[in-house]
Amino acid sequence: MTTERSQPDPNPQPDPRPSPNPQAQPRSQSQSQSQSQPDDIGGILIHRGLREELSRLADAAESGRRAEAVQEQIELVIAVLHQHHHGEDEKLHPLVRDREPSIATILDELEKEHTLIQKLADDAADRTRPLPERAPVIRELLDVLRPHLALEEAEVFPAITRQVSQAEFEEFIKGELKAAGRRLPALFGMLLHYALPGERKRLLADVPTPIALLWKAFWRRGYERRVARVYGCRASN
Repeated sequence: MTTERSQPDPNPQPDPRPSPNPQAQPRSQSQSQSQSQPDDIGGILIHRGLREELSRLADAAESGRRAEAVQEQIELVIAVLHQHHHGEDEKLHPLVRDREPSIATILDELEKEHTLIQKLADDAADRTRPLPERAPVIRELLDVLRPHLALEEAEVFPAITRQVSQAEFEEFIKGELKAAGRRLPALFGMLLHYALPGERKRLLADVPTPIALLWKAFWRRGYERRVARVYGCRASN
């Protein structure tokens, strides 16, 4: 059966590049002149992908159909969520916290929420419980995650743009791509699946050339097969 691709959130957060926080301390003039601002298109698409996938997976889990494929997709999404939060806690947040102390309270709140989110995520992926019984857990996870991601997009993404140099951000992205390991083809497929055309071009331009080539040559077809196994429909990306 062929269905249209799930559309992005009908009420998406704005592209996180608002006017600077008047209390924020900008990078020095020399930094601003020598470094372009990082484009966190990957973070934007990870957030959208997490919201969209968890919504779809709650319905898929409730149905009980294609159980093994759905379980594998849940495990992928939970692994992506865990890696995303780990990268924030260990790499990006410390840079922003040091350079923009006014945001420390928000970072503290987000990092505390990571613990609750991870507990719900682990419960959602727990293979010892029947899949349909975990559908409410996935929905609860999504309910907690939505305002958490919205706060990140409204407050932290702009701070990253202000305080993290392009070189630092590129180093962070390299580390995240390496940490994804064998999940990278499926992760990349999920990001592009929920990207708008302009966003897709930005992401493909930002990643190392070999990754873009692998996507076009091999990974895209593999992701299409994955979507068919999980949801019983074709991907369109």
